[in-house]
Amino acid sequence: MYMRVGEVVSILLIIVGLLAVGYVGYSYGYESGIQKGYSLGFSEGYLLGNSSGFESGFLKGSSFGYGLGNESGYSLGFSHGYTKGNLTGYELGYEIGYNEGYQKGVLDGAGTGYTLRDPTFLELLSFLANDKTDRNPYTPSYTCINFAADVKNNAFAAGYRCGFVYIKFKDSAHAVVCFNTTNRGLVFVEPQYDDIVTLKIGESYAAQNGYIIPTYDDKIVSYVIVW
Repeated sequence: MYMRVGEVVSILLIIVGLLAVGYVGYSYGYESGIQKGYSLGFSEGYLLGNSSGFESGFLKGSSFGYGLGNESGYSLGFSHGYTKGNLTGYELGYEIGYNEGYQKGVLDGAGTGYTLRDPTFLELLSFLANDKTDRNPYTPSYTCINFAADVKNNAFAAGYRCGFVYIKFKDSAHAVVCFNTTNRGLVFVEPQYDDIVTLKIGESYAAQNGYIIPTYDDKIVSYVIVW
């Protein structure tokens, strides 16, 4: 069967038209499907991926990130924190420590103001040679007690520990000083003459030390040392 040229052309045009309509429909459907599918797929995929990714990423990221972040953060934090903390701590510590230490030091040192020590025997002799108390005249108002007190005070000012010695006689008393020297032990001193003296209970103070024996009984009954 043979067809006319016009019929063939018409058929071809119909075919081309159908193809064109099909292509337009395909393009529209394709673009619309992409958008819809992207929206749905993104939503579903995001939720699923986020949950799965979080678990996996948290475990891996926590281990790796902690180690890396810890090292970096420690270096930066330590440097900055140490500098800032050191300055702040120093200022606070200095202010608080100074105030508390000063108050405690005042309480601990109250009543002294000096660090006293026992002298050597040579230091004692040097101190007595320089001390002028023995040059004071003995008077009714300046007696042995005053001599002993002045030597004790002068020794205190020189940084030496000195004892006030109260000697009891039968009917009277006398006062001298003493030093606990580091190399010769306890040494008694007559402050009126800077003499090294001996104190033996039951014996005359004057007789055992080469002084003129007084008219009263000067045998030593007892003595007390007040440091």
